[in-house]
Amino acid sequence: MLLIKPLPALRIVIVCAAFSWTGQSDAATVEVTTSGLTFVPADMTIESGDSVHFTGLLGGTHTVAEVDDGSATSWNGGFHSPASASSFTQVFNSPGVFFYICEPHVLSGMRGMVTVTEAQVTFEWATVGNPGNAADPLNEGVIPGIGSVADEYRIAKHEVTNDQYAEFLNAVAGDDTNSLYNASMDSDPRGGITRTGSAPNFTYAVKTNMGNK
Repeated sequence: MLLIKPLPALRIVIVCAAFSWTGQSDAATVEVTTSGLTFVPADMTIESGDSVHFTGLLGGTHTVAEVDDGSATSWNGGFHSPASASSFTQVFNSPGVFFYICEPHVLSGMRGMVTVTEAQVTFEWATVGNPGNAADPLNEGVIPGIGSVADEYRIAKHEVTNDQYAEFLNAVAGDDTNSLYNASMDSDPRGGITRTGSAPNFTYAVKTNMGNK
């Protein structure tokens, strides 16, 4: 079972997980430079959302031009370093295999490949034990049983962003039988996620400028 605890500012904490989900992790930047007529490293594997920063282009002496495959010699209209650039950064948002060449030196074998895999999210968990503990005596009269838990559970150490949680909802809550979505996530001005459609085809989206909150 997965329980979601909305905090006062509508932050979301994952309390216990029983779902398999691949989501977006923090993006990274990988450095690639040139050595003679070689990209170093020439081949790499990154995750979707990561960037590759190409340096050593020497003001356009070398270029970075996307091609269709490992033997192509002409730019395919995809990503391309600016003219006369000394460096260039390309963000890879979609999984796949991407090939690129240095146009002036492609016949000398100056080419590379970027393999982009689906980003993986790893949550850090803290175990909350002592099931059957007594309720909070200071607030028992306000909310009966507050603070008492029947079972041991795990809680995420860090808050989940709206971007991450909306992706999670779209992956596992098409029918939302576990009530993972709360209407206040849309109706409250501090909420960041909307829901459209009907079960079993609910769709979730992040409100403008609320993705990293």
